[in-house]
Amino acid sequence: MDYWNRVCAIRALREAPTDIFFPELLAIAEENFKTWERLMREGGANTDPKHAAFNRDLHYFLHGTLDSGNFLQEILRFADVQQSSRTQFFHILEHTATPVARDFLNEALWYFMSAEMQSILEQYLIALFETQPQLLNLSSVNTLRRSNISETQVWLNQHFDQIVELCLQVDPENVSNLPYNWFELRSTLTEKNPPLHKP
Repeated sequence: MDYWNRVCAIRALREAPTDIFFPELLAIAEENFKTWERLMREGGANTDPKHAAFNRDLHYFLHGTLDSGNFLQEILRFADVQQSSRTQFFHILEHTATPVARDFLNEALWYFMSAEMQSILEQYLIALFETQPQLLNLSSVNTLRRSNISETQVWLNQHFDQIVELCLQVDPENVSNLPYNWFELRSTLTEKNPPLHKP
């Protein structure tokens, strides 16, 4: 069965009227996380084709074009609907290398899901930064800033100074990665480094 046929099969199971515990699908998730860890360990985390450190294999894996296929987002959406698989999925995520968990959560939070699952994922991401603040990056700031959950915005405001310092380290060519709707942040950056950061 090719990649897209498998995706369609997962989506069909997700819509089943009864709650399904699917250990075989969770085993695929665990293997996908391990593949992600290995590819990052072997070639770095950069998946931008324009970057000198571009990790081609990781890029292809995350877009579902390697033979192994990346089904993590589909499995997450399955676990969002099928409650019996949710606990085990998060158990697997908790035992995943933290940079991979961060990048997975950053990506996952851009997909449509239930409000309950969105809240759970944001709590996981914030808890990760509380224990390992060095993992916070601009991608995560952007992801969390677009949240409509008030607790998430409170956390961002509490860590404003850390985020300012993080933004000041950004390559000027990547200034577009800054949160557009955070006017206080952009104003502060303009004051600290006018040539590089414009409101």
